[in-house]
Amino acid sequence: PRLSDDGQARLSEARDWLRNHYKGSMRVDVYGPDVDLAQRQADMVARYLETALHLSEGEIAAKGRVAGRDGYLRTEIAAK
Repeated sequence: PRLSDDGQARLSEARDWLRNHYKGSMRVDVYGPDVDLAQRQADMVARYLETALHLSEGEIAAKGRVAGRDGYLRTEIAAK
């Protein structure tokens, strides 16, 4: 998978917000059409954020999930 220009812009916005609010743990959940693709995308987003925020590899948990019956494809980033 590859980040689109729109995806890069949204991740940059999330990165800027996280720089000011990240305190301890972070998780990326991607809901996709199949679990394998969703996991690869979740890993890609987590690695991007780890690099951008100067975190150790593996510090951000990443989980790919199958979208529900409604087919709502999305990426959720949670930070505490």
